[in-house]
Amino acid sequence: MTNYSLRARMMILILAPTVLIGLLLSTFFVVHRYNDLPAPARRCRSQYY
Repeated sequence: MTNYSLRARMMILILAPTVLIGLLLSTFFVVHRYNDLPAPARRCRSQYY
């Protein structure tokens, strides 16, 4: 097992939950806004992807 310094361990402990929460919130808001689109707008956008 690698012995990381105290500073490295603290950075991981601070950044890992922050990044995880940021990804979860951004995914939630994107999906929520996508579901708020009317059905014709969703069909139109799906033709381009």
